[in-house]
Amino acid sequence: MVNAQHKAVKLFFSLIVFLLIVALLELTGYFILRHFTLEGKFSPNHNMGLKIRHYLIYPTDSNIQPNYLPNHPFGFIHNPLKLQNGEQQNNIFGWRGKAPAVEKPDSLFRIVCLGGSTTYGYGINHPDSTYPALLEKVLKHKYPNRRIEVINAGIEGITTFEEIPNYLFKIRYLKADAIIIKSGGNDAADNLLVSEYSPDMAHYHHHFLALPTVNPFAKPIFYSYFISSIHVYINYYYISQYEETNYILAREFKNEKYFWFKKPLEEVLKNRFYYSFEHNFNTLLQEITADSTSIYILPFPQNPAGDPNYLVSPMHKHLNDVNDTIMKKLCVKYSATWLPFDNSVIKPDEWMDICHFNEKGNRASAIFIAERISIP
Repeated sequence: MVNAQHKAVKLFFSLIVFLLIVALLELTGYFILRHFTLEGKFSPNHNMGLKIRHYLIYPTDSNIQPNYLPNHPFGFIHNPLKLQNGEQQNNIFGWRGKAPAVEKPDSLFRIVCLGGSTTYGYGINHPDSTYPALLEKVLKHKYPNRRIEVINAGIEGITTFEEIPNYLFKIRYLKADAIIIKSGGNDAADNLLVSEYSPDMAHYHHHFLALPTVNPFAKPIFYSYFISSIHVYINYYYISQYEETNYILAREFKNEKYFWFKKPLEEVLKNRFYYSFEHNFNTLLQEITADSTSIYILPFPQNPAGDPNYLVSPMHKHLNDVNDTIMKKLCVKYSATWLPFDNSVIKPDEWMDICHFNEKGNRASAIFIAERISIP
């Protein structure tokens, strides 16, 4: 009898110890997930590991969808299921706003805006407050007897490498009467300032990979914070480390030399940057011109006040000045229209950061463009 009681007490305390160990492991897993960061994959970027765990268990939850989805051969698109402030932001094309009809009536004058986050409307809460949407409103007011449509085909983070297939296999079929391009910023800063640079932007694309779903039979194990934390760190930590490493590279970057190459800046630009950007942009304009479409090109916006949170802004400005020179030259070659967008267009309180406008800035940009676009 005594032995049975002793065994029962021993079993009871063993169970208590086991539960305490499990609880400690779960708290550890929760702490790890709470502090795991994966910049740029979800928005807002808080409790990143917990968001990944939730997505693995509930992949169709619209409130936890990743911002981007792989979409070959286009690189990536904005997730049509992603909600912001409870509203759907993107259409089935992966573009912002309502999806356009592919077939275009003869009476419709269609404009497609191509570019990155400055076209998509980074930091703007509603699709109707982006510059393409506001441009449509301004043009309809200016030409009340014309049917006008402006499509926002901007994709955050896109480079000229992705713009080419996006035009060839998606935008071309919309039969636009005019294309407005605001490009080059991502080719310059986000891609050149990394040691793993590749002309096809392969070093850049994995930042926008969507999280894979798990086998339905395996989902129950991810209810455990501890097991989830192990899975997240094994599968996604290298991306977080990659971005942290490149943040450090950018912070330590010197204007005179790339310390990882030990080569002068101009030599690096000659061998890498010019070939990628100029070749891609030339190909893009060549294809648009072949479709007898009017082309308008905007310089990439640069806040004259700079941004203390953007650590490589002097080099970013230099490389975008190089972009402008290239684009102006190609404007002449393809009879495109250069829109001389300078810092006088946007007031100091209309900037959001180093290159993005707030809603007032987007409206000023739309008015500027509308005054310079010709609609027959």
